[in-house]
Amino acid sequence: FEPNDEETWAKIKSEIRTQVSKYVPRVNFQDINAYRDTENGEILYAEIKSTISKGGTEEMDNMTIRIN
Repeated sequence: FEPNDEETWAKIKSEIRTQVSKYVPRVNFQDINAYRDTENGEILYAEIKSTISKGGTEEMDNMTIRIN
């Protein structure tokens, strides 16, 4: 029941970084962007750009997650 604003987005981005780093330490974040849906302001999206270390190489990964 948090407001869908920049303060909440900052908390979500921080929580994503903390939890992913804890459970998947091979992930190196390039960028995390949080934003609201333009048609339904109650929906929040997190766009995550990262690299993942696999067997001595790094693989780029981009994903967008809908957060309700």
